[in-house]
Amino acid sequence: MSRAGGQRFLAWSCLAVSLFAAAPAAAGKDDSNALFDAGVLQMEAGRYAEACPSIEHSYELDPRPGVLYTLAECQSKWGRIAAAVTRYQQYLKAYDGLSPVKKKLQTSRPAAARAQVAALSPQVPKLTLTLAPSAPAGTVVERDGQLVPSASLGASMPVDPGDHVVRISVPGGPLRELNVTLARSESKSLVLEFPKAPVVSDPAAREGHRGLSGRRLTAFLTGGFGLAGLVIGGGMGGAALAKKGVVDDHCNVGGLVEACDHQGKAAADDLKAFALASTVGVVAGGALVVVSTVLFVTEPAAPKPAASARWIRASLVPGPTTASVLVQGTW
Repeated sequence: MSRAGGQRFLAWSCLAVSLFAAAPAAAGKDDSNALFDAGVLQMEAGRYAEACPSIEHSYELDPRPGVLYTLAECQSKWGRIAAAVTRYQQYLKAYDGLSPVKKKLQTSRPAAARAQVAALSPQVPKLTLTLAPSAPAGTVVERDGQLVPSASLGASMPVDPGDHVVRISVPGGPLRELNVTLARSESKSLVLEFPKAPVVSDPAAREGHRGLSGRRLTAFLTGGFGLAGLVIGGGMGGAALAKKGVVDDHCNVGGLVEACDHQGKAAADDLKAFALASTVGVVAGGALVVVSTVLFVTEPAAPKPAASARWIRASLVPGPTTASVLVQGTW
């Protein structure tokens, strides 16, 4: 290859490399423009929940001051005034860094941004989150799913009006969620702590104390069988007396005591059976009643709950505006 040909090849190679390098940037700007245009259309239609994220994504792809200003306008119309004030301030900072020529292209935007910051700032709600001294070490605080840095605890933080979820948790331990609602210009302070759990005995020990122990249950069952035996024995004794009357009437035929007619013989047989059943019932029932009494009287006192009792509890915790659920326990 000649020297001139080599120079031409080198020039074409450099041009190709520059074009390939510029292609992603151009594609990124095209995507940014498409997202911006779609977001503006949604904003003009009043669908701010779709418009603002689209414009924000456009700014992330191509951070231009004009896109940032439009994002602030979208968030302001959406009611996210804390976010809007932040975006207006970011726009003004970016504006200050522009060249005089580019500043002229922003026309009336800087003045409008300053007016919006002045008008909206007093309306931004403030929320102060403070960890109570009793909070366990390692307690994590989140607001609306975002971690709250330790440096921000105890400081007044601007938030958007509306509902917010504050969550405190300890790795491997209890958690608590609080729902707090703030109106425009409202300020609230929350001291975050885990309510003290009541002393709850071990479930097995508690049931043993409140319910029936095995010994006491045996005493009651034995006593019940004993009383049933006494009742049956007494009933059999009464039946035996009734049969004895029949025997007396039907077993003196022909002057012989042993001589009984058919009815007397049947009554005599029943008399023997009832008398035996009565004797067994009374004796066995009485013995069982005695055993039951001994078991009941000699039952040892219930053991005290162990100091290291395991427990779990779910409770309703009132908050400033709504209630929250606290789940605590040891495992």
